[in-house]
Amino acid sequence: MMNESMTSNGKRMLVAAVALSAAVLFFALLLNTWVVDDAYITFRSVDNFIHGHGLRWNIDERVQSYTHPLWMFLMIPFAAATGEFFYTSIFVSLALAIAAMVVSASFLTDRFRADLWKFVFFAWAIVASKAVLDYTSSGLENALLYLLAALFMTVFFRLGKPIHPADAGKLFVLATLSYVTRQDTLLLFLPALVYVLVEAGKSIRIPRLLLIIFIATLPATLWTAFSLFYYGYIFPNTSYAKLTYSGITPALRAARGWEYLVNSIQWDFPSYVILLGAAALAWKKRDSFAGRILVGIIFYYLYVVLAAASATHMSGRFFALPLFMAMLVCARLMDGAKIASAVTGLLILFAILNPISSLKYGTRFYHPFKEEAYCIDTKYWVGTEGAALINWQPGRKLPDLKWLHYGERVRTLPGKAQLCTEHGGQAIGFLGFAAGPDKFIVDPLGLGDALLAHIPADPIRFYWKSGHFARTIPDGYMESIEKNTNAIKDPKLHEYYGIIREITRGPLFSMHRMKLILNMNLGKYRHLTVK
Repeated sequence: MMNESMTSNGKRMLVAAVALSAAVLFFALLLNTWVVDDAYITFRSVDNFIHGHGLRWNIDERVQSYTHPLWMFLMIPFAAATGEFFYTSIFVSLALAIAAMVVSASFLTDRFRADLWKFVFFAWAIVASKAVLDYTSSGLENALLYLLAALFMTVFFRLGKPIHPADAGKLFVLATLSYVTRQDTLLLFLPALVYVLVEAGKSIRIPRLLLIIFIATLPATLWTAFSLFYYGYIFPNTSYAKLTYSGITPALRAARGWEYLVNSIQWDFPSYVILLGAAALAWKKRDSFAGRILVGIIFYYLYVVLAAASATHMSGRFFALPLFMAMLVCARLMDGAKIASAVTGLLILFAILNPISSLKYGTRFYHPFKEEAYCIDTKYWVGTEGAALINWQPGRKLPDLKWLHYGERVRTLPGKAQLCTEHGGQAIGFLGFAAGPDKFIVDPLGLGDALLAHIPADPIRFYWKSGHFARTIPDGYMESIEKNTNAIKDPKLHEYYGIIREITRGPLFSMHRMKLILNMNLGKYRHLTVK
């Protein structure tokens, strides 16, 4: 219910503010829809699966080129129904984003019964946040993660004592689904899950609690087992290409992570003020539930700065989810409507004046900041090149950009193995999707390639671009792909590739393959990659 002390005029103004904020938020979500190249890496695997080739990027070998299994599985039925990916992914993302906003509004307003002004603040915080809004619709998993996070926080903040077994189960299910969407997001929920585990253990018998956790975490267990069995690895192929075998030292990673953080603060300043506000309110109110969410955010930021930031050049991508959660915490803990109104006014002013405001995207008023190649305004460039909804024109098929058209030309070239280097050779998602399933795209960055992802990248000497670690194509590798054999000249790499071929191309149920998978994941063949 609304505050009984409010006048009729005040109630009408609040309702109008809520409606206007919701409308602006929806407009911003719709205006800022785009689909990035990385999404089409996933879409190629989805397209191959729909057409009976399996969950593969290059259909000759089993490789997990995507990092978000649950998002990928969600796309399959919709893409199969529409036969199209660009508009389909935008529709699914928008639906998930709207669901996330509705759940968030319910969480902040006690199921829409009180403090409606909190939603007004929250809506404008989203509109003013570049990272949170940019990746809501990008063909990636963020909108799904926002929904899971909002549901998790709804259940967590309403926990009673003793903890009900059903609530403990819900929280572990939601955290597990987030893990299956993107594995590293588990860090955000870890402190809350530890609390639930400890508190639930006081009132629920241990065997029953273990059974609840076992059932709740089955999606992660089953996915890990499938990934190990089908692909031969626990983690996505890209994690090996960008982290394990990138050749980047911890010091270089941390330095790049710091640059990534500074860039995010500069481009998303209001979001960080809200993050600090959430921490201050949690400290002032001694709110242990909010504190545990914030500790999870700290864990995640440390992980991004020390490791993950070196794996992406998309500004703000890895900070979008924790910033979204911080906004929920801040709005939840705010007390006074007057203070919230003042802060909301500042957010509105910022959204109007900010040269990279989400409300200006696609207009002549949007002016991107100076950027480094390793940390770019990806949404801006995608819109410039032809893969955003703002590019729509009657009769124009989207996406419409040079990498996709290059892939269409590759489709007509003779031969199976294609080392694609035109336009820098880095946008392999659009390229590979357009080239079709009959072409084996050899990607020097190793993102969709089983062998190249598992050999060290060329040494980094001077400038390096985050997430782009090129490999020298081994002598004989192109012939190996073309003739479906092992023609690699280097003796050690020849042996290593033979093992990888058995893992990614051999009979699934072969006991020899199972032994090779075990030894590979234990690191017993890494000596074969060292020159």
